[in-house]
Amino acid sequence: GQYTALTPEAFKSLLGVEWDKSRLPKIFQRLDLGGDKFNLESLEGQGDDGIFHPRLNRSRLEVLNISRNQLVDISCLNRFQDARPEFLRLSVLNASRNQITRVTLIPPMLTEVNLGYNELVELPDVTQLADLHKLILCHNRIDDVLDRLLHNKKLRYLDLSSNRLSWRPSAFKKQIDVLKQCHIEELSLKSNPFVEHF
Repeated sequence: GQYTALTPEAFKSLLGVEWDKSRLPKIFQRLDLGGDKFNLESLEGQGDDGIFHPRLNRSRLEVLNISRNQLVDISCLNRFQDARPEFLRLSVLNASRNQITRVTLIPPMLTEVNLGYNELVELPDVTQLADLHKLILCHNRIDDVLDRLLHNKKLRYLDLSSNRLSWRPSAFKKQIDVLKQCHIEELSLKSNPFVEHF
């Protein structure tokens, strides 16, 4: 069956029955919580369950796949412990194919974020991600302006295809000016309502 929560049984299935028996918390660079085994409704759990399990060292985690779940809220990824981000080294986050409607992300080393195939109605708040290079937002319900992306000076790849961007021609010019300031090298805006105006 599929796990809807990160229970001890879910971790044993994913990481092996002895995963929590070592003297020190287990260190992972990659964690795959997507795919056939999972249908998670939350990353957090009761007590010691969830992604904050005390035997799971999050400080060295670089790649996190939480795609193909039922997640609505992933704000726990912004959690701090002793004035340091819990997900200090997280650089690649795949949270595609969930049910996320709004999100703010602050893990400081994120360079690649995939939020495609969610329920976003506005751009995610990624203003604190100074190193963000790639942002995938395709197949959402976004109808928003792009000014927020001016903070992401290193953003080079932006996929906003198949959303609900409904800019009028005058607004479109302003959005293109914003994108020019962002130095984006690869951009996809296909299958948005504003395209009909051109």
